[in-house]
Amino acid sequence: TLATKDGEFDQSFILSYDAAITARLALNLIPDTSQITRIAADADQNNEVQMFDASLIAQYAVGLANSHSKIGDWAFAPENRHYVNLDSSYLYQDFNGTIVGDVDGNWQPGGYLPKSNVPKIYSYLQDQEKEVGDKVRIPFISEGDREILSFDINVSYDYKALRFIGFEQTDLSQKFQIFLNDTEPGKVIIGGFGVEPIVDSGEYLELVFEVIGNNNSSTQVELNSYRINAEDPQQGFATVVITSGQFRELPKEYALLNNFPNPFNPETSIKFQLPQQDHVVIKIFNMMGQEVRVLLDEDKAPGAYQIKWDGRDNWGNVAPSGNYVYRMKTKHFQDSRRMVFLK
Repeated sequence: TLATKDGEFDQSFILSYDAAITARLALNLIPDTSQITRIAADADQNNEVQMFDASLIAQYAVGLANSHSKIGDWAFAPENRHYVNLDSSYLYQDFNGTIVGDVDGNWQPGGYLPKSNVPKIYSYLQDQEKEVGDKVRIPFISEGDREILSFDINVSYDYKALRFIGFEQTDLSQKFQIFLNDTEPGKVIIGGFGVEPIVDSGEYLELVFEVIGNNNSSTQVELNSYRINAEDPQQGFATVVITSGQFRELPKEYALLNNFPNPFNPETSIKFQLPQQDHVVIKIFNMMGQEVRVLLDEDKAPGAYQIKWDGRDNWGNVAPSGNYVYRMKTKHFQDSRRMVFLK
């Protein structure tokens, strides 16, 4: 007797998280694994779970095809049953079925396992003001509150306004295997997995774009889906305003803007604007109200400005990780905002 099954299967059930589990299985890092899990991890169906299978699953997760892949096919344990004589004494003779590649088993007949209906907002995607030729950087942050074994990112953008350059890893993700699919204009799908999880806080990846659009226009970068491990997806978007540095109008009011990136490591940019000439003082304080760094203390002409903080105090020492307040004070204006320094 052979088991057969027909039915629809959505590619989105296969994540880089399945590749991470497969890699750990290949290295015998997960004890007491069920037979059906190992069958699902055997992406080329050669009866062995290897790192190659993890690679096949990771490629599939970002939409890349491979001729060795059997992902999406049904597999069963056992493959068949043999009955010499049929009678009523045969009990518990069911077949266990799985989808090859769905190692964490989040598929079920009828669709997804129950998930939250309220999309989570990715808070580190912020509006930016850039000139033609500038770089737009989209950061992905580990908050240190979970082990990150994998990530899956799906981004859309206007390819007539932005050109995708690539991605940059940090020390946190250097041991991750990362797969990229940017074959469709205006879309980037990227996934990564590691045998050793990311546990520390900080930025672990950046997507980098170059501004190629027209001056005095705007465009958006949309984060369609961002998933850590097999968690619910996060979404968001950022508006990129493309300005001309030569003909920029003078600000009409005082303003202290949000720093970017935030959280940050090793440095962050603070923007402010002045409608008239004024003496500007910008200082960094810790949450005890103690002064950490004087970033600026001088007269400034009217205009828009940007100043960086490298996470060091007035004596050149690297400040501890944590929350800080930056304050701008002039003769006619005062404002403060919070930021997070991660190491």
